[in-house]
Amino acid sequence: MDADIFREMFPQDYMKRFLEKNVRIDGRQFKQARQIVIEFGEGFTNYQYADCFISVKHIIREIELKEVDLNQCIKLSINMDNQEDLSNLDKARIEKHYLNQIQDIVIQIVDPQRLRTQNDKVSQIELFIRVAGADGSLLSHLINCVSFSLQQIKQFDSKMSIIYKEIKCSTFGVFEDKILVDPSDFEEKNSSIITVISFLDDEQFIFKKYDGKSLNYNQIQQIIQSF
Repeated sequence: MDADIFREMFPQDYMKRFLEKNVRIDGRQFKQARQIVIEFGEGFTNYQYADCFISVKHIIREIELKEVDLNQCIKLSINMDNQEDLSNLDKARIEKHYLNQIQDIVIQIVDPQRLRTQNDKVSQIELFIRVAGADGSLLSHLINCVSFSLQQIKQFDSKMSIIYKEIKCSTFGVFEDKILVDPSDFEEKNSSIITVISFLDDEQFIFKKYDGKSLNYNQIQQIIQSF
């Protein structure tokens, strides 16, 4: 049978043929993440891995607020150029899902008091996120890219980043007893997926799992040790 037909008809068996030889389909080792290229500029962060390109542009303005409310001060929008085959409704649902996940992390890593300006006003930050292409592990790469972008925003007086907690986020595929770091799109579709967010200062881990399948203790320890 032709390899492409076999891959399409029996994707998990196709994956197993490679994993039994201790190598992944794209030639990576199990714990090997793909190379990331990051470019910083005035008001933007560009982030690229595999065939995916993420761009985050930020605009900062001062607003009048008596109390700093992160939900008012940090505004996010996202445009997924990699969802052209979906209806507008499905595309909007996926974009909302990613925005909610990113917003949840932003609220935990930004120090509200660092948004206060010398003029006793508050900095309002708008992040415009654009995704072109995709090849799996998108949530973790989005979170890392937004985190890097926020780290570039400094207070006017102290020149400190508005972030007071550093994080690291990775996605893992669990296929039988194998743990795959930074799974590709094909690996994501054919294994259990878990995204792990690590707060580096206090060693706190947040696990986001979406398929309802349980992980055993050994698998959790393997994932934590892969950080």
